[in-house]
Amino acid sequence: RHDDLRRFFVEELINALKGFSPQLVAYRHGTIGATGSRETFAIEDNVKKLVLKVSWKRGASMTFRVTKDGVDVTSGGRFINGPFYKIFVIDLPKRSINARGNWQVRISGKARTRYETAAIVDGSRINYDALFETKTGRVGAPLDLIVRLTRGKLPMRPGTRVNIQLLSPTMDAKQIAATIPTRNLPNFEPGLSIDQRRMLRVSSDPTKWRALKWRRQILTVRPNDKGEFRTQFTPRTPGIHTVLITIEGDDPRLGRFSRALSVTTAVRRP
Repeated sequence: RHDDLRRFFVEELINALKGFSPQLVAYRHGTIGATGSRETFAIEDNVKKLVLKVSWKRGASMTFRVTKDGVDVTSGGRFINGPFYKIFVIDLPKRSINARGNWQVRISGKARTRYETAAIVDGSRINYDALFETKTGRVGAPLDLIVRLTRGKLPMRPGTRVNIQLLSPTMDAKQIAATIPTRNLPNFEPGLSIDQRRMLRVSSDPTKWRALKWRRQILTVRPNDKGEFRTQFTPRTPGIHTVLITIEGDDPRLGRFSRALSVTTAVRRP
């Protein structure tokens, strides 16, 4: 789906810039209503920079204003405008504007137009990551996922909520690729095998790509006193498995916060 692809693009951007400490607060998508749309993000204390992004399909047009705890703070930041996106950037604290509180994006545009929005912070004291204990998995063998979350070097309080959604293929991509006649295979690069050319054809053919169905599953996590949240699942189909993670909490020093990230793993046949 295009929504998932755009979300992954934002998260990969965050991952690429991790040395500079940006963090994805949340990613959302929706449709503009008759009187516009609003998206609210809880931002914690000590954040040094906040970025709010709205994007849309080429050919459409949108604008937005920003409020913090109900007060319009649009003039406190600056905008970066593009052909299909608009980005608001504000350095914090600024005059009477502090980071902690509810920040709202108020979007205006043609009704029923789809949009994507994201909030990104820099300079936070929250640290988080997610990883699989093994780099690759095999069908029928359990896979363990670990999410780590701390404030500085201290574990977060037990009330923090971590939600994990697993996206698994329901069909083996190689089975779909095997139905493609050899005569229909373009030669993308010299030296590629027939199987490699078939897999590339699947990824570039919208009809074949739509044949790849995905199953969504909610995974239960187990927290411990080290700031870790663990879960496990057993893949039944080979291919790429993606985990979408959302974190929500209320720290006594920082206030309410949220984070979002995703990780993937390749699962092979037994």
